Amino acid sequence: MKIEKKRSDSGSGRSGLPEGFDALDRTAGGKEAGSVRRYAMTRQQRAGWLGKYMRDSESVDPDAVGRKKKTEEDFTEKEKTTAKKIIRAFVILFTLILMAGTAFFVTGRMKLETVSVEGDTRYTAAELLEASGIGYGDLLLTARLKAKNPADSLTLLEYCRIGLSLPDTIVFEVKESVPSAYTEIFGSWFSLSSDLKVLGTSGSPEEYEEAGLVRVVLPEVSLATTGSRIELSGGADSGYITDFIGMISGSDFSDRCDILYLDSKYGIVMNVDGSFRLIFGSSGKKEIKLDAARRVIEEEIAAGTASAVIDLTDPSAVGVKRVTSIDPMAKE
Repeated sequence: MKIEKKRSDSGSGRSGLPEGFDALDRTAGGKEAGSVRRYAMTRQQRAGWLGKYMRDSESVDPDAVGRKKKTEEDFTEKEKTTAKKIIRAFVILFTLILMAGTAFFVTGRMKLETVSVEGDTRYTAAELLEASGIGYGDLLLTARLKAKNPADSLTLLEYCRIGLSLPDTIVFEVKESVPSAYTEIFGSWFSLSSDLKVLGTSGSPEEYEEAGLVRVVLPEVSLATTGSRIELSGGADSGYITDFIGMISGSDFSDRCDILYLDSKYGIVMNVDGSFRLIFGSSGKKEIKLDAARRVIEEEIAAGTASAVIDLTDPSAVGVKRVTSIDPMAKE
């Protein structure tokens, strides 16, 4: 067997092997059947080449490195931003607590010296103050906390709100209930708000008529107390009553209404102008029925009709019966 040692001029084998390898060709029996290349290198050369090979074979992506660096920077910036937000929240919270504590301390030492009334009412500041159960010289903050609502005892008030105005004033914001109707109950005359709150009593209806209130006839009443809503016998529904009173008292029929019968939920009747009887039936579509009544009355007056009974039960087919006259206080 013939062994021939060969080197390339460039310092590496013919096959492009790294420097340090020795390429040995061996032929078996001097024949050209094939050749086997063997490589020999020292331990030190092998270790050096392996290290270089591994370093050269690593694929370094500059973009990946940049992204990693940017991610680390972003994460650091988020940490800084979060820390700033937490610090800011603590500062705001501390400021609010300090302000609340200061306000509580200051108002807790102020005394009530002045009373202010906002809104139209017949009640004086002294009456409102007395009804609230507080007085001049009381500590302002504690006075506000222990004050009673004057609307609970002063019957003509629809509501009353109590507030403070520093340094020494308590404020009563009031709204007085306005009478919208009147009715006869137990032989006496009562003025009512639109929600059926009893506002006053009288021995005769003249003063209520002069005030332009709507006279109503109600179902049987079990209890009527000044300052409270009337109670109907048997717990009858009063919703349709308040709805109808509110509608009529807020319309042009308020001054024209002779009497409004609300004693039956499905038999509502109203006499107007002393000449026309309006049969509503139920309270359904009440606004449409009222508009139809207004239109028909105008047409009848223009036609010279002295008196008529107008059936509004079906507002799409209003019936008109012309008569000589009607009893303005009667239902039929």
